[in-house]
Amino acid sequence: MLFVNFLVKSLGVISILSGAGKVLSPSSNADMWPRLPSWFWAPAGLWEIVSGCLFLKGGEYLDAALALSFIFMGGVFCSVVYIKDEKGFTHFSGRGKMGANGRFLILPGLIWSLMYYYIIVQSQESTNIPPSIICAYMMSGYAWGVFCSSFGGRKVGKKD
Repeated sequence: MLFVNFLVKSLGVISILSGAGKVLSPSSNADMWPRLPSWFWAPAGLWEIVSGCLFLKGGEYLDAALALSFIFMGGVFCSVVYIKDEKGFTHFSGRGKMGANGRFLILPGLIWSLMYYYIIVQSQESTNIPPSIICAYMMSGYAWGVFCSSFGGRKVGKKD
């Protein structure tokens, strides 16, 4: 139980720091995903900050933090496998801006998602969110990423 509490608090701090980076320096993310509109990064960062604060608060707020985090992870997966760079390639294709290393961008999202699921299973504060709801959260985040990329930032090729 002590490890789960440590993990929850750690994820909260990491989410807050990651979100603050998006809010304070959106251009660093905008260069990696030029298809997303420039206004996208501040709300995404605020989303992460709220999620992180809910993790730190814990208790009855844990399920809300997990829901926000699974939605965010769905968006992360979308950014790796669907959204193209300036040359028209996704990061996951291995032909994008990061080259073959882009394929590995999916791993952090998978690892984080497994940690979230571990918290659901092990924490006494979680109400055991069913896997079907987790999938729905992630699919909504993925759909939001597709929707936001349709507004586009910079134009890109259509290669992938």
